[in-house]
Amino acid sequence: MDRIAQSLKNQPGAIVLRGHTDGRRYRNGSSDNWRLSASRAQMALYMLVRGGLPESRIERVEGYSDRHLKIADKPEAAENRRIEILLRKAAP
Repeated sequence: MDRIAQSLKNQPGAIVLRGHTDGRRYRNGSSDNWRLSASRAQMALYMLVRGGLPESRIERVEGYSDRHLKIADKPEAAENRRIEILLRKAAP
């Protein structure tokens, strides 16, 4: 994440962080897949900022739970548990 932060520092534009879970139902006390996906994106935010990316570059942090599976025909695949880092183009 430190290397990603350094790379993003040199690219103009706002950043959107998206967290995802797999299709397994997750429920632990007060947490569920929605909170888990948002927490995953929040941790990415923390690690990018710790790596030197200005927090002001983050436009928003989103949690998608299991609503946008990377491998839809295998909802429990580990690849579905991920974050996405979107770099939005800077306005001309």
